[in-house]
Amino acid sequence: MTIRTGKGGRYRYYTCSTKARQGPTACTGMTVPMEKLDALVAGHLDDRLLDPVRLEKVLATVLDRRQERSERRRQHIAELNKRAAETDLRLKRLDAIENGVADLDDYAGLSLGEALLFDAIKTMATALSQLSA
Repeated sequence: MTIRTGKGGRYRYYTCSTKARQGPTACTGMTVPMEKLDALVAGHLDDRLLDPVRLEKVLATVLDRRQERSERRRQHIAELNKRAAETDLRLKRLDAIENGVADLDDYAGLSLGEALLFDAIKTMATALSQLSA
């Protein structure tokens, strides 16, 4: 389809490009007023794409995906925080071992929580012994 005009551009039409180039014997297609065809196409798109039920489904899907992505991010952040805490604990253990405050065997078989509690007790014991001296 191509655009043709009539009456000095006052009227605009869609017509078959073959018919426009070679004449009415080349194609039996219709010439349609641009305004009429545009209104039909826009109306059809409006009816199909902007249907409230369809839009509700599309938006619900988008919101569900967004919620899932947000939940995955929260889980990922929680996992990273857990790993950071474990790494921090390991560094504290190495520091304690390096400074002679703890033995390597002191932490054997302890969970993360137990090791943190153990570190806190050791730190308090060290602080108390320094105050007493």
